Amino acid sequence: MSDPLKSARQNKARNRARVRRASTRGELGCVVVFLLLVAGLAAAGIIGLPRVVDSLTGQTAATLTTLDDRTSPEELAARRARELAQLNGYGWVDRTAGVARIPIDRAIALVAEAGLPVGQTPVAAPSPEGVQPAASEPEEQATEAPATPAIDLANVNYEDHVLPIFEQHCAECHGDEKAEEGLKLITYRSALAGSQYGPVLVPGDPDNSYLVEMVVSGKMPKRGDPLTPEEIEIIIAWIRAGAPEQGTPSGEATPAPAETPDALPEESTPAVDLANVSFQNHVLPIFEQHCAECHGDEKAEEGLKLIRYNTALAGSQYGPVIVPGDPDNSYLVEMIVSGKMPKRGDPLSPAEIEIITAWIAAGAPDN
Repeated sequence: MSDPLKSARQNKARNRARVRRASTRGELGCVVVFLLLVAGLAAAGIIGLPRVVDSLTGQTAATLTTLDDRTSPEELAARRARELAQLNGYGWVDRTAGVARIPIDRAIALVAEAGLPVGQTPVAAPSPEGVQPAASEPEEQATEAPATPAIDLANVNYEDHVLPIFEQHCAECHGDEKAEEGLKLITYRSALAGSQYGPVLVPGDPDNSYLVEMVVSGKMPKRGDPLTPEEIEIIIAWIRAGAPEQGTPSGEATPAPAETPDALPEESTPAVDLANVSFQNHVLPIFEQHCAECHGDEKAEEGLKLIRYNTALAGSQYGPVIVPGDPDNSYLVEMIVSGKMPKRGDPLSPAEIEIITAWIAAGAPDN
């Protein structure tokens, strides 16, 4: 038994040796074929062995080359010149920077071929015939655009100068459809009335006008472009001049009217005998004009209806808004005097506020 086993082991060992020798011969054969291929390419001048390009850095590095003893220095120099010329004809990709590069000598040569001295900034190529340079278009448009006419700040008024600014920058948040914080700037009287917190401008005193503070600081408008320095200057000049509503034929602005019945326009409430104010004849028409939209039959915000005597005295869901005989403690008077109400539409005129105050002071009679 021992002889067959021993023979089998020997055969197995011999087979392994044959496989190793065959593998070694195969590897040597591949190396020889590769070297022959490289030698053939080098002989044809396709590649150069003395210098290679590092694909990561783009720098050239010297390599060891076995030279034939019979190679003359002249032939060696010529070979190196051919290899360098071939190398400089190509670029490489710098993988660390993610950009393509070319050898610096080649780059300088390209600049020289273009007739541009090294270090000089290139001049833009001429535009194709019939095509104007893009840079010239804004200049042409700028020359064609009409200049904004100068405004005489000594004669600024609301209608001609200030209202267009409010319509452009402020109407989105402080117009008829939407009046944030009760402030409407698109009518003269509502602009002077201010917001639910009080007036935002003080005629004759721009330094203490909250409106000026907001536009100068850039806090307003919230949306859109901020006011230009010229627009801010117009608003300041208008307030400093007394916040006039209109200009006169002579060009001078008309100061803001004093809050007296004499200053009201002709279409406003006619003069009323305040000692004989009537709810039906004097107060109800004011409520219908200014308050019915929010405090009428179809819509009664906070439960307050002002278009009937009984419901007006009943007040809102929070309690009475009128204290007969005591206008100073009547919430309704506080709201209309401060301009917080009405939320929409024009604020009440001073004459209308005086009528309501006189009616409450007289005991709020149902007459």
